[in-house]
Amino acid sequence: MGYLLQNGGLGMAGDWIITGGRPLQGRVEVPAAKNSVLPLLAATLLCAQPCTLRRVPLLRDVQTSLDLLRAVGSGAAWAGQDLVTQPARQISGRVPTALAGAMRGSVFYLAPLLTRAGWAELPLPGGCRLGPRPIDIHLAGLTAMGAQVCAAAECVALRRHGVLRGTDFALRLPSVGATLTLMLAACCAAGVTTLRGAACEPEIADTAAFLNACGAKITGAGTPVVCIRGTGGELLDGCVHTVLPDRIAAATYAAGGAPPGGGGGTGRRSAVRCGWRRFWTFCRAAAARLPAGKMSLASRGIRIQSCAAVRNL
Repeated sequence: MGYLLQNGGLGMAGDWIITGGRPLQGRVEVPAAKNSVLPLLAATLLCAQPCTLRRVPLLRDVQTSLDLLRAVGSGAAWAGQDLVTQPARQISGRVPTALAGAMRGSVFYLAPLLTRAGWAELPLPGGCRLGPRPIDIHLAGLTAMGAQVCAAAECVALRRHGVLRGTDFALRLPSVGATLTLMLAACCAAGVTTLRGAACEPEIADTAAFLNACGAKITGAGTPVVCIRGTGGELLDGCVHTVLPDRIAAATYAAGGAPPGGGGGTGRRSAVRCGWRRFWTFCRAAAARLPAGKMSLASRGIRIQSCAAVRNL
């Protein structure tokens, strides 16, 4: 039986037909998480030294991000599977319309461009068919930090007079994008910023780990309360950072080995650090056997071996 996956905003070129009936076996290395790579590339604009991101997947959104970095004045190039960015001497605050419309991740450039250029203009981002994702929380937080915001129908413009200032800001919902945007803005602001009701996804903690390695002072990332002590206008240093593995890809590969006759492993255990117990419970409910000794955070990955027919839940 074949399954048809139609191109519905998933970034696939055309349609894919998948024919099942064969067990999946083997070992696969989990790639770096795209949801970390995109904000990390934007964060490199806050750095006065080169940055290296390790084992970055070659994806369309990643390439768009590289084009965007170059468009605003930064340098970025591949070095094997790694990405190396070079600090920009002069930054333009405007994101080209074509690049902004190509991906949702363009919103991550608001705070770094505002910090570096003193202004930022961003055509409303696109690149996603999951429904509308307003950026009102981003703008409210930046306003609380002293930015002047002018939002039009098709573009948002920000200005600052002097260094952004720290603030105590409560997000009305735990938006990942808003948490990342305000965390980036706070790194080079004056004083302490506290974000309450922040998103807790692992990509938040990964971005904070990168920023801290570059000299930022962030605590609480990955919890509902994040505190950032700003540099008062000074730029950060650079670093070499291994990006968090993609937890969604890890779970997808693991689930693929669950049907009868299947089995395999996924490498890079940190991909399943968040939510692995819930994933294990789900697979057991679907009649897949996950050996306890192999499904631990102390191992180098996770291993799945099926024992019965998988049933719908």
